Parts: sequence; structure tokens; C-alpha cells
Amino acid sequence: MKVGLGRLFSRNLGNSLRARLLANHGVGIVTTTRNGTLVVDPQDRVISAHLLSQGEYVWPEITQLSRIVGASSRLVFVGAHIGALLVPIVRAAGTRSVIAFEPSPRNHQMLLMSLALNELAGVVAENIAVGARPGKVRFTGNRIISANLSRVAPKEGDTDVTVHTLDATIPRAWESIDLIVMSAPGYEADVLRGASRTLLRTQRLYVELGSPQRITDGNTIEDFAGLASIHFRSAYVLGEKPRFIPPAQFSPFLRGLTPRRGERAKLLLARESTPAPALAPEL
Repeated sequence: MKVGLGRLFSRNLGNSLRARLLANHGVGIVTTTRNGTLVVDPQDRVISAHLLSQGEYVWPEITQLSRIVGASSRLVFVGAHIGALLVPIVRAAGTRSVIAFEPSPRNHQMLLMSLALNELAGVVAENIAVGARPGKVRFTGNRIISANLSRVAPKEGDTDVTVHTLDATIPRAWESIDLIVMSAPGYEADVLRGASRTLLRTQRLYVELGSPQRITDGNTIEDFAGLASIHFRSAYVLGEKPRFIPPAQFSPFLRGLTPRRGERAKLLLARESTPAPALAPEL
């Protein structure tokens, strides 16, 4: 989709004006929402914009995910961003066994503030990326869509970040992981490649799949589907009208996903063969 020069100028000007409200040393704007009290980025036009204008973000999905967690749950958030999903889900669960990863230093700073504002002291929040193998990566942050990171060649990026795998990071004492919430646009398959042992003990995985996965080499929807099918048997398509994808349709459904540009399929991958009681009422 092409954006006219006038509209692009207006958008950038608006972002600049909102940022200036923070003065020279501001980090973010504190807003009270249905998702919790969060520190948001005034330039972000997706998650932060929804929170500021509508007072909530993906609330149907959060409601559905909150039904399957509890005080004894172990939760992992890959790409926790500013905590728009993490805060309400962890608050609903009441668990203190939570590990979160956020590669962007700016987003990570806002995440820590959001955790403090909501008194969620049991969350371990790491400023690292998660991938197929350990190492370093250099990227350029995306302020317009701050949940997305543009990974680029070493000489072109402006931020260096450490990469770990889930297998090397999740405590071995965690015999079972109740839920992984993953937001790694374009790199979902890489996360799974570094999590083969972790996924063996994971009950459910929430992920949003969209068109960018068809651009990144080695991380297409087909790549993700092949890896996910090893560990999960069924799926729920979450949203206002959620539905259950049974085992017989699971792999073909994943491989056949073709989200249009700007759209994302919100999926909960699971091990069960029939709908879980906690999710069945709306399915």
C-alpha cells in the first residue's frame, strides 16, 4: 500500500509533536487502560496508539488466554514489547513464574516501568533476542511500529543485542510450560528452531502470523508450520468469534494460511485433540 507524501509528512509531524510532549528526557506516556497501567511510546501507531485511543488492545484474545492460566502456571513471553499482553495475562493468572524477552532497549525500559506500575515483581524481563542459535544481532528499531524490529546487515544497524535460544534460557527445573506468548514478526520459525527441547514441555503457544513471514528467508509460514506440527496437534483461532482447528485439519490449516497485508492470524497452538473446557464455551 502506497502512502502519499502529504499523508506521510502529516504522520511524521504528528509523531514528532507527540514525542516532544515528553520533553528531552521523557521515556513514554503513562496511560491507564483495560490492559493495565502501561508506559507507551507516543510515536508508535499500532499497540500504543490503540491503548491511547481505545483504552485496550486485543482484549478478546487476552480474555481467552487468561482462562487457561493460573497461579501455578509457568509463562514465557518472547517479544514482550511494553507489556500490553504480558501485564493483563500475568495479573489474571497471579503467577510469579514468568520469563519475558524483549530485544529493543527502549521497549525493554518501558516494559520494566509497566511491570513496576502494576506491581508484577515476579517477572524476569531480559533485554535479549530469542532465535535459532546464540550470538549477536544488529538491528534498526521501528518507531512507527515499535513491536517490529528491522534486522539488517552489521554495518547498517544502530542497536546491538544478544541472542539466546529458549532451550538455553528456560530453567530445566520447569518441567512444564503452560503458555508461550510469542511476538517475533518474521522470525517465528527461528524461535522454534532454538526451542526443540523447550517445546517438548510446552502445553500451548500463542502467536500472530502475518504476511511478513513470507518475506524473511527461512521463516515463511510453511517453515513455521512444519516446525509447529512436530510439537502441537490442534489450534484455536482467537478473536471475537474463536474456533477450534482439530488435529486432522491442523497441519493443512497452518500451511494454507495466507494473511493479507496488514492482517494477522491470532493462533493458539495446543497439544489437545478436543477443545479445552476453559475455551469451549465460545468455540
